[in-house]
Amino acid sequence: MLPTSARSRTDEVPPSLGVRIAGVLSSLVLGVGTGTIGTFAHQATWSTGAAVLPVGLIAAVLAVACLVAGLRIALDSRLHAALAALGAVVAVAVLALPGPSGSALLPANPTGFAWTIVPTLVCAVILAWPRTLRLRGSGARNR
Repeated sequence: MLPTSARSRTDEVPPSLGVRIAGVLSSLVLGVGTGTIGTFAHQATWSTGAAVLPVGLIAAVLAVACLVAGLRIALDSRLHAALAALGAVVAVAVLALPGPSGSALLPANPTGFAWTIVPTLVCAVILAWPRTLRLRGSGARNR
């Protein structure tokens, strides 16, 4: 039997069906959670004199981008990153709908419009980006 460092990638045991399902569902849940928290936080601002900085919007978009990019970089498949992006976009879309009282969590202002559009565009760019070099063992190969 070869030591673990000498084994090739083809010798690895594939994950079980339960592990794969748990990974897919957790990616979706992480996306929904990030989109929900971002929807509640995107209106936060920081005032410095005459300038008003949309720190909530910036932080929320960065959170979605980091989640999707992290999954895209860490895993060999776009599936998990796409499901996280889908979860975030669906959470934003659902929370933008008016509730039973007629009020919505996503106001119709420039920050609200930016929150509905920018994360979707960022996720699309991250998912469409080609694979890059990944380090495996002692050498690098293009995937």
